[in-house]
Amino acid sequence: MTEEAEAKLRVSAELHARVDAAVAQLDQREQRVLRRRFLNCNGAVTLGDLGRELGIAPEDVRQIEGGALEKLRASLADFAPCAAAAGATP
Repeated sequence: MTEEAEAKLRVSAELHARVDAAVAQLDQREQRVLRRRFLNCNGAVTLGDLGRELGIAPEDVRQIEGGALEKLRASLADFAPCAAAAGATP
């Protein structure tokens, strides 16, 4: 395996671990919304469908989704893939 390939694997593993840790910091409802909206094997669930599942309005689902995504962005903001690939700490 080339050094470049190894570096890409390190970055991928680090990113995966950081995303998992960031998602774990979300509350259960935020996790459920993101999983159903973006990580559903059968395709994304609509805001309306998810709202009906949760017993809330689609707009409330959108707000939960937006807040959860913002939390993820903040948690991952300091991740520097180039530095991680080079073996440096972010």
